[in-house]
Amino acid sequence: MNRVAPFLTVRRLCGLLGVAVVLGCMGGTGTDTENGLGINVNARVMDSEGRPLSGVEIIVHSADFRPDADPRENLFVDTGALRTNFLGVSNLAFLDTGHYVVEGRWVGMSVFFDTISVKLTDNKSLRVFTPHAPSPVSGKVQLLSGFRIDTGLVFLRGTGRLSTIHKDGSYDFGLLPPDAFSLAIGVRFTARPRDTSYVLVGSDSCLDTLPVRTSGTVGDTTTPSDSIMANAARLACGTQTGGIIIVQTADSSGPLLGSTPRDYIIPDTIHIDINGGVTTISAPASLPAICVPTAGDRLSWENYLLSATGELRVNDVSSTLPGCSAP
Repeated sequence: MNRVAPFLTVRRLCGLLGVAVVLGCMGGTGTDTENGLGINVNARVMDSEGRPLSGVEIIVHSADFRPDADPRENLFVDTGALRTNFLGVSNLAFLDTGHYVVEGRWVGMSVFFDTISVKLTDNKSLRVFTPHAPSPVSGKVQLLSGFRIDTGLVFLRGTGRLSTIHKDGSYDFGLLPPDAFSLAIGVRFTARPRDTSYVLVGSDSCLDTLPVRTSGTVGDTTTPSDSIMANAARLACGTQTGGIIIVQTADSSGPLLGSTPRDYIIPDTIHIDINGGVTTISAPASLPAICVPTAGDRLSWENYLLSATGELRVNDVSSTLPGCSAP
């Protein structure tokens, strides 16, 4: 649940648009900096009037950190909590070089994110960040296959922020500063088809159940080509997006039981990744069901959050699995 009221009652937080976080050399204190241990950077937080801001929690993760995997990170010489003192200063003594995401939290809310690169020559270097007041960030995840998400997580890479994906596809990060929009977002999920339909080749009916053969011989069990089967699925069930369509050959007495049925899907979108490139398919199209695997966890990446409240469109249609191509 988003809680905006506490933010409105904190007078000093209202001036965050002018806050600057300066990472630089604030002088040694007889600790690891003077002893030559680690790559030391001091964080000083000041409000818009240049006054030190104490009690700001500094949280750092490697840029490729994933909160859904819960790895144990050891980034600093001192493993204690990082929080600014009455001078607005907190020392960061990195164990190694690398790319990191720095987060600042004040009165329980994230007030800035930024990605920094730390090199050996960056000891006592100066970094400047500009925090902003946080706002609610929520939305929905839509799988381009049209499949339904059973379970899933949305998370910001390089941070500890994640949200459960609910049954309707919605997620809620709570309050985040605008800096979060520059971070990669990950979507981890398991999914399944919305339903199953059946089509008999030569019929234009999209059926809920496979008819039982009434009489007569089995007939010719030769399976038609992929294009014929896929076209039958498209013509009969073109509006049944997000489901599995089982296509079976038949004669006047019903399904030919000796033939091999084939499974197809009708994706929700006409823009799907096929054979390594974006293909625009005149709607609606049918694809082999193998193109959308459902077993195990699936992981997809988006470049960034497009809006504070919006839809994450995840392409879960694979182009690398054997047998997955547009008929």
